[in-house]
Amino acid sequence: MAKWIIAQLDGGVYGKNADDSPKRLFSEKRHEEMWSVQTAIHPKRSKIPQLAAVAPDYAGYGEGWHLSEYRGHKMVYHTGGWPGFVSRVTMIPDLKLGMVVLTNQQSGAAFQAVTYRVLDAYLGAHKTDWTAVYAKAVAKRQSSADKSWAKHQAARDKHSKPSLPLAGYAGTYRDPWYGDVVIRKQHGHLVMQFSHTKQLLGDLKSWQHDTFIVHWRDRSLNADAFASFALDADGHVRELRMKPISPLTDFSFDFQDLRLKPVK
Repeated sequence: MAKWIIAQLDGGVYGKNADDSPKRLFSEKRHEEMWSVQTAIHPKRSKIPQLAAVAPDYAGYGEGWHLSEYRGHKMVYHTGGWPGFVSRVTMIPDLKLGMVVLTNQQSGAAFQAVTYRVLDAYLGAHKTDWTAVYAKAVAKRQSSADKSWAKHQAARDKHSKPSLPLAGYAGTYRDPWYGDVVIRKQHGHLVMQFSHTKQLLGDLKSWQHDTFIVHWRDRSLNADAFASFALDADGHVRELRMKPISPLTDFSFDFQDLRLKPVK
């Protein structure tokens, strides 16, 4: 990872060829495009004072990189991860500074706190307890998520029942982007399986009317979702739409973009 960052900071050059000339991995033009804003992003302002104070004046997305600024310096970065571990790569080009933060837990707040502690040390900025700042941000987000769930519970009609027998919801549903999602009746309840994603296997529990909650069997996913069926005039399923239950669900679980239609 360090070698890769060096190549990025050196504009696509790393090491030497057999004739002792610099080895170019990608062109200067491509490097310029990577680090140029292709899509502008409206910077978010936090209500937490310490985070608001370092909010960027601009933000955007280049070709594979987030672009922003920190304390007057251009910042190039990206995050990544998988259930159970997340990471962040950050570069400050004018300082030839790059860092990689790898974690063995699913906490974006952890890699953010480490990143900004290191940046402040190199920039000579006033020391901030970023661990405490991000702990406060996490608590605020959790409180917001709890209120969201409470609203769902308050709006729920606990006495309602599905319009159809469970078998009426079973079948194969297809989204033109994703592919097939199969719902089958098993042991007296519905089971959902995403055809291209083995981990997305879950049990459907009736929530209200024609909406169910899918509980993924792999509980590390933290991505339970509402699954709402829409019926046509003849009482047949016309469409299935989904959305994450919690606002804390990772954006990678973009269930809301699915347009699942029954396969006849």
